[in-house]
Amino acid sequence: MGGLMTPRQYIVAGVFVIVLMYVIPYVFFNKARDASLFTYWMVLSLIWIIISIIYLYRGVKE
Repeated sequence: MGGLMTPRQYIVAGVFVIVLMYVIPYVFFNKARDASLFTYWMVLSLIWIIISIIYLYRGVKE
């Protein structure tokens, strides 16, 4: 399985995304009263879903 990344890299990237989901809001959006925090989480989640789909598709295909 020589897809986009190894399973270890995928897990490390997943942990990194989770850390980003908590660290960035506390640093930049701690007083946000608009939809910027929701937008940030939505965009980051969507990017991770796309990466996961590509990772799983390439893993199943090979």
